[in-house]
Amino acid sequence: MLSRIGSKEFLNPKPLIATDIHKEYGERVVLDRVSVSVNPGDRIGLVGSNGAGKTTLLRILTGVEQPDRGSVSREGITIGYLAQDFTMDEEKTVYEVATEGIAHLVKVSEEFEAMSSDYKADDPNFVSKYDQLLNLLQDNNAFNLQADIQTILKHLGVGREIDAKVSTLSGGQTMRLALARILISKPDILILDEPTNHLDLHANLWLREFISEWQGGLLVVSHDRDFLNEITTSTWELANGSVQPYGGNYEFYKEQKGLQEAAREREVVRLSGEVRKAKKQIEKEKQRAAHSARKDLTRKPDDLDRVRAHYFKERATKTAGRKKRVSEDKRDETIEELEAVKRRAPAKITPNLVESDAHKGKRLISAREVSCSYGDTVVIEDGSMDISFGDRIALFGNNGSGKSTWIKGVLGINDVVTTGDIQLAQNINVQLLDQRYAIVDRGQSVLENAQRVAASIPSGGLRQHLARFLFRETLEVNKRASVLSGGETARLALAMMAIQPVDLLILDEPTNNLDIESIEQIEAVLQEFQGAVLVVSHDISFLRNIGVDKSYVISNKRLSKLMATPSEGEHFKEELLGAL
Repeated sequence: MLSRIGSKEFLNPKPLIATDIHKEYGERVVLDRVSVSVNPGDRIGLVGSNGAGKTTLLRILTGVEQPDRGSVSREGITIGYLAQDFTMDEEKTVYEVATEGIAHLVKVSEEFEAMSSDYKADDPNFVSKYDQLLNLLQDNNAFNLQADIQTILKHLGVGREIDAKVSTLSGGQTMRLALARILISKPDILILDEPTNHLDLHANLWLREFISEWQGGLLVVSHDRDFLNEITTSTWELANGSVQPYGGNYEFYKEQKGLQEAAREREVVRLSGEVRKAKKQIEKEKQRAAHSARKDLTRKPDDLDRVRAHYFKERATKTAGRKKRVSEDKRDETIEELEAVKRRAPAKITPNLVESDAHKGKRLISAREVSCSYGDTVVIEDGSMDISFGDRIALFGNNGSGKSTWIKGVLGINDVVTTGDIQLAQNINVQLLDQRYAIVDRGQSVLENAQRVAASIPSGGLRQHLARFLFRETLEVNKRASVLSGGETARLALAMMAIQPVDLLILDEPTNNLDIESIEQIEAVLQEFQGAVLVVSHDISFLRNIGVDKSYVISNKRLSKLMATPSEGEHFKEELLGAL
C-alpha cells in the first residue's frame, strides 16, 4: 500500500480540538471565537479568500502560534504540519531530513536487517533482542522501511538526490522534500498548507492516491479544486473570523454557496423594492401634511371659524409628521439591512482584458524544429508549435523539463540559445505572467507600477483600471508592491498586463498564489478574452474551465502534442502521465 508508512492502527483515536479561538492583529479580528475539531478519518478542506486567516488557524492548531484567547487540545496525538514557510537544515542530506521524524525507527530497522542477515538461533540473548526489534517494527508498521522511504521520495521527485545536501536542491525540490518528511513521520493528523504548490502532475496524482489510503485525520488548504474534490469529504469556509462547515467536498460546497448567493440576490431585490416603497410612502406623507388642513375643512364645511381650522390643521400636521417619521425609520432600517446583505457578497475583480484587433484570425507564432539550450546544455530538441489568434494551449512537463525555457526561447528572452525557424507576427503584443511576477517592480507603489507600463493614461484612468482589480482605496493604490501578498501581487501583474490590448497571453503557473475565488474570477475573464492563451499549469480544473483545446508535453528533451484535452478527464490524465 502506498500509504502504509504514513498510517497507523488508530485503536484509541483522539481528536484535535480547538475551543473559542480568538486572534487579532492590531484592530483586525482574524478569528472570532472559533471552535473546531479534527478526528482521525476526517477529510477536511479549508477554503477562504487570501488574508481570511487560513494559515493563522493552521498555525494555532499546530501550536506554532498562540491564540489571544481560547485553547487547543492536542493530548495524545501527533501532528504532521506542512507550512508554506517551512525551514530545514541545508547542511543535512535529503535522506537525513526526510527521516528526521523517524530517526529511531530507521536505527531499529537497520539493526534488525543486520541481525537478520546473521541470525543466531542458539544465542538466547540474540533471539530476545531480535524479537524485541521485531515487535517494535510490527507495532509501528515499519517493515520494509527503507523501501517505503525510497518510494515516497521517488514519487515526490527527490529520490535521486537522496545523498545530496539540501542546499543543492531547487525551491520546488525543497518543498517536495518538506512534504516527504511529513508523510514519512507517521503523524495522527496531517495539516497541509498548499501542498500541491510546485508539484508536477505525477507527484500531484501520487499524493492524491497516498491520501486516499491515509487512515488518520486530514485538514488541508489548497487552491487545487480537482485535488480537493478527490481527497476531501467535508469543507470548512473561513470568512469574517468565523468557520462555517459544509458536509461535502469542494464541488458540494460550491453548490451550497450558489444557493446561498441566489438567496442573497433575491434578498437584495426584495429589500431594494422595500426601500423604493418606503421612499414613496415618505413622499405621500409629505403631500398629505401639505394638504391636511384643506382636507379637514372640506370634510366640515360648516365649521369655518379660525380656531377650528387651526386645530384641525395642527392635528393633521402632527399625524402626518408622525407617519412620515415612521416611514423614514422604516426606510433607514431597510437601507441598513440592504447594505448588510450587500456586504456579505465577496469582492470580485472585474478585469477588462481586451484582445487586439490587428491580428484577429491570424497566426501569431510559428516555431519549426526549434532547439533550446543554455550554453552547451541542450534542454529541448527539434520542437515545433504553432500559435494562432484564439488558441487555448496548455504546456506540460515535469519540474525542470524545460517548459519555461521553451517559452523564453520562442520569445527570445534572456540567455536561452535557440536554433531552428521561429516566426513572430509583426507588432504583436505578448504579455508574459511568470511565476515570479517579474513585471512588478517591488520598489514601486501599485500606482507607479501601472504608470510605468501606461505612461500615456491619466492617473484617474489608471485608478479606475486598478479598482477593477480591487485596488480601490488611496491607501491600497499607494501601497508599495514589496508588502503585497502573493495574491495581491498576482492581481497587480494582471492589471498591468490588461492595460493595453493583448494578442497573446502567456501564463506560467498562474494559480499558484491565488485563492480559489480569484482563480474563478480570472477564469471568467479568460473565457471572454478572444486572443490566444498559452498556459503552463497542472491545475486541470483551471485548464478545463478556460477552454484549453490543445496540449503539449515536454519529456526527455522532446516536445510532443497530445491527442486528448483537459475536458476529457481521466482519459486526458492517462495520456499525459504516459507521455511524461
